Amino acid sequence: MGRRRAREVSEAEERRRVDRWETGRRHASAGPAGAEFAVLPGQRRPLVPPPADAILAFKTHLDHVAGLAAAGLEGEHEPTLPTWTPDTPWIDAACGACRGACCAEGRTNHAFLTVATLNELRLSGHPDGALGPAELVADILARIPSEHVEGSCLFHGSTGCTLPRHRRGQMCNRYYCGPMKTADRRAVESGSDRLVVVGLTRTVSLGPGGGRVVAHASDGTDDELVAIGLASAAGFEPISPSAVGSTT
Repeated sequence: MGRRRAREVSEAEERRRVDRWETGRRHASAGPAGAEFAVLPGQRRPLVPPPADAILAFKTHLDHVAGLAAAGLEGEHEPTLPTWTPDTPWIDAACGACRGACCAEGRTNHAFLTVATLNELRLSGHPDGALGPAELVADILARIPSEHVEGSCLFHGSTGCTLPRHRRGQMCNRYYCGPMKTADRRAVESGSDRLVVVGLTRTVSLGPGGGRVVAHASDGTDDELVAIGLASAAGFEPISPSAVGSTT
């Protein structure tokens, strides 16, 4: 890509980022005055039966890592886990407002279930940790829903993750997206104890090798409102989009 073209793309991306932020700000006006707000990359993909080939590939992976964990061995490809921790009490309540946009990463990473995750379960004292490899694999596979979010993690069901938290990959339990980190920092700086969360769609497609590529929808369907609500230490309270007026 030439320099001129690269500059044009960069400028277009910046305009879109500003437009997206302004769209989120208008939606956030439905919330209480003085509350911080965050614009999250929401998703509203349909529910479909999980592909048989994806389940088979996941089972092959799970058989392998469960065998290594049972033998007390380490995994070959453990991901680098996030070390950032939030400073606000509402971040977990706010996190699900995007309806699991980040969960799509679990599709190509086998739900981030690794040897380290299974070893952590084995050493945790939880009854599940005493299961043998075959029992553990069978029980995890049984958690795959009959319908999951298209293109996302096999465990991304209609109401969120179908794995109990102690069974989830360490990455899933520790990851926070960039917008959430920014909102956490801004809330600490402003002293706000509440967050208006705005989930807006964005176009994501699968690129070469199964990687996710953020693109722009040619039909203008980007930045549609997925969810809006108020997150606090008490939990997440949905806000009616009708309160936003003409911005819906």
